[in-house]
Amino acid sequence: MENEGMQQLIYTMNKLQDAVSAAGVELEVDLPQIAVVGEQSAGKSSVLENFIGKEFLPRGTGVVTRRPLVIHLFYSPDKEYAIFNHQPNKTFTDFKEIQQEIIVETDRETGKTKNVSAKPITLRIYSPNVLQDLTVVDLPGLTKVPVGDQPKDIAVQIQNMVKEFISQPNCLILVVTPATQDIANSDVYKIQKDTKPAGERTIGVLTKLDLMDKGTDAREILENKIFPLKRGYIGIVSRSQKDVETNKDIKKALQDEYMFFKKHPSYKHLAHQMGTKYLQETLNKQLKAHIQECFPSVWSTLQHQLINMKREYEKLENIIGEADDAGKIKCMTSIVYEFANEFKKRLVGQTETANHRNVDEGALINDAFYNEVTELLSMELVPCDKDLVFVIKNIHAYRTPLFTPGLAFDAVTTRLIEKYKVPIVTAVDIITNIMANLIDNCAVELKHYPKLHDEVIFRLNTHLQKQQEVTKEKLQSHIDSEMSFFNLRHPDFNRNGTRSKPNTKSAKSEQKVDNKVDITNRADKESLLLNDPNIQSQVDQLVAMIESYMKVVAKTIQDLVPKYIMLFLVKNTMTYATKELTGELVADCAIKTLMSIRDEDVKRREELSIAIDTIKTALEIIGKV
Repeated sequence: MENEGMQQLIYTMNKLQDAVSAAGVELEVDLPQIAVVGEQSAGKSSVLENFIGKEFLPRGTGVVTRRPLVIHLFYSPDKEYAIFNHQPNKTFTDFKEIQQEIIVETDRETGKTKNVSAKPITLRIYSPNVLQDLTVVDLPGLTKVPVGDQPKDIAVQIQNMVKEFISQPNCLILVVTPATQDIANSDVYKIQKDTKPAGERTIGVLTKLDLMDKGTDAREILENKIFPLKRGYIGIVSRSQKDVETNKDIKKALQDEYMFFKKHPSYKHLAHQMGTKYLQETLNKQLKAHIQECFPSVWSTLQHQLINMKREYEKLENIIGEADDAGKIKCMTSIVYEFANEFKKRLVGQTETANHRNVDEGALINDAFYNEVTELLSMELVPCDKDLVFVIKNIHAYRTPLFTPGLAFDAVTTRLIEKYKVPIVTAVDIITNIMANLIDNCAVELKHYPKLHDEVIFRLNTHLQKQQEVTKEKLQSHIDSEMSFFNLRHPDFNRNGTRSKPNTKSAKSEQKVDNKVDITNRADKESLLLNDPNIQSQVDQLVAMIESYMKVVAKTIQDLVPKYIMLFLVKNTMTYATKELTGELVADCAIKTLMSIRDEDVKRREELSIAIDTIKTALEIIGKV
């Protein structure tokens, strides 16, 4: 019963391995498994093929295995067939076709550039030649230099992939090394030494023992006296390349292997613990023992993930749940309410769930008012002396000016106030962008309902754009009102003040004109005008009054712009989101269409259901073993 329970557990672990490789479902637990590693041409393929007595792995030069191949081996007394996870509805009985499918599936992921990928191919093989259920992962062979069109960093890519697999604490490492090679210089043994605890999870396999030079043997290595491993070494004699090319029967090869160890003077005392059959039995036995060692951590991790998966499944159930219109309306109302509530919180502030990682949009708006917007509106609008001279002269025309004309004040001040129209538009755009980002950020919670998500964003952005234009119009109207009447009795206006400093820079004087005579004549005229003491005294008086009044205007505009933006843009949009949006959606939209669930959620729920059932089964079996 104990053995049956363990076999059932191994079968369940295989199902969990399948769940790990399934798209969308990832288990946090490092499941017990055996990773087969070795250098190119070390004989990994022959070892694996000897397990089932069939040739099914791709062969050739360079890096042949370019993706991890997870092979689940199951004992089947009558039939021999295989199934790929990526083609679950197709049964393969021709092992040559399996070989071709591995090549095609590898190229599908990596292309034909001889690159590598860590995404595994999962293959389940049912065979009467398999003694007991077993799972092994065939990893790409280590290489030193690229060959042909292989990527220049192919060696590093493969080494990193191998390290990632064998560094998992629950992974047994099957290191395949040819006996014709010095183990001390083997890269694969160097890599496994870095795993923790070093050497304790490694099973050594020596291949090509029949190809060693005469007078040499690997006896001391197989006796675990040189480079000792806690789990020891097992010798293998696989089919040679000539045997493969001549289609030598694997059963015949296994018989020859048995006789090799039985008759060899250096190995006959070890014959009972050498060969493919013994390796298969040992791997199965050690995998069981390894699984038992991993029980505590596997149990704890599976329990933790089962709770998380159940929680996610229940959430998806609630999302998919309601079927009738009334239920869908209720569900939609609740969802939009949560969205609007989050929208409002991030604008006006929150205490119970204040964000501790990022600055919310409400705070960004406040910062923008006191930084970008203030900077935009803090313009130094000072009239130019030369321009004022021309204005005064032109207003008086042929008459001699005796006093400062009010029309000159009106004309210059109007032009200066009008310059605020550009920065106020920019200020509105700055806050609008923050509001648009807020809409997108809050709408993330609507992702399970794509059509509702799009509709909410569309309606809010449309409303936001409308209020953006309304706010600009209101502010521009305020600028127009400032230009329409000058409140010269304003308490902050000082008609008798003194000017700050002369401003003789003229925009026209900076323009380049080809006619040198005109420039000279204009300069002479400006010189005469500016040297007129009557004109200059009026200019000084006018500048002082304009500077004083523009300070009044600037103070008013800087105070009102944030208020207009808050009233017509921010608060209006917030009110629409919290009080009007839901009603519009119910009135205008087809609820069934609006509340349709995205396909990935339906698929995710199905995957979670399978994973939850599998984990439950595994936990039940672990409890019985």
